[in-house]
Amino acid sequence: MQWAIFLNVSGRHLLSVDGGHGRTFETLLKHCGLKPTQIVLEILESRVDELPRLQDAVDAYRSRGFRVAIDDFGCQHSNFDRLWRLTPDIVKLDRSLIVQASEDKRVRRILPKIVEIIHDLGAQVVVEGIETLDQHVLALDAGTDLMQGFYYARPSAEVLAQRPALGVPVFAAPVTV
Repeated sequence: MQWAIFLNVSGRHLLSVDGGHGRTFETLLKHCGLKPTQIVLEILESRVDELPRLQDAVDAYRSRGFRVAIDDFGCQHSNFDRLWRLTPDIVKLDRSLIVQASEDKRVRRILPKIVEIIHDLGAQVVVEGIETLDQHVLALDAGTDLMQGFYYARPSAEVLAQRPALGVPVFAAPVTV
């Protein structure tokens, strides 16, 4: 798997640019020796009233080679309509879903169905916030593609020291297994 830099972005910020979405950012990346294909824009789940404009912005970024993820899906303003329209490459399930699945049998039965729907859209599924072996097993049994959380590792200077040389400074690196 090729490495990628995941950048959290508010959907509202993507709307703030009229046309030319990603042009300035792409220029900045070139200056750092990076390509848009190395970047995954994590769109934070938040209320965006202008979904068609967000869809246009996402399409423009994608046409430049950026990949798109929906972050924190399953909390607050999450809805499947946004997934159908934005067709993300990756959907990161909010930590609250795995916590609920470990405590509630109904949610435990529904989790694999959510993963299946997201896979049917052509996206990979990441479960955030894995903190216990039980949560790890639940996410694995649900068919998720990737998992991240303190169960695997906590942020530390040693983890950052072992990262591959990227040619740019890295200030934080989530651990994904």
